[in-house]
Amino acid sequence: MDTLQTVLQDEVFTRLDILAAKLGVTATRLWDVLVAQASVSFIQHLLGAVFCLIVILAYATWFRWALKKMGSLGEVFDSSDTGPIFFFGGLVALGASVALPIVVIESLTPLLNPEYWALQEIIAVFR
Repeated sequence: MDTLQTVLQDEVFTRLDILAAKLGVTATRLWDVLVAQASVSFIQHLLGAVFCLIVILAYATWFRWALKKMGSLGEVFDSSDTGPIFFFGGLVALGASVALPIVVIESLTPLLNPEYWALQEIIAVFR
């Protein structure tokens, strides 16, 4: 496994040098830009997590309001107007609930280890 990893790292750095030569910058500068991009990726993931949380909270607030207004859960889903809306809204909120921990976990790598994140981005391009 170490041999494969060494070969892969050598290939990554060789291609990074080629890309840097084509762009007219040094490989070190290209690497620095990728590492700096890790913080941008973290912010993007953080915004995604905030969006998921807003969707979940908005649906929960809306559902609670409708439940108080209509009196019971049966009335909410028996109504031809609100039943489908609440059902599909619930599916969206469920999807956001599943996506939220994934987005949070994905955001930790660029924050805690930007060099590893940059290397993974380069490897992903060459796969």
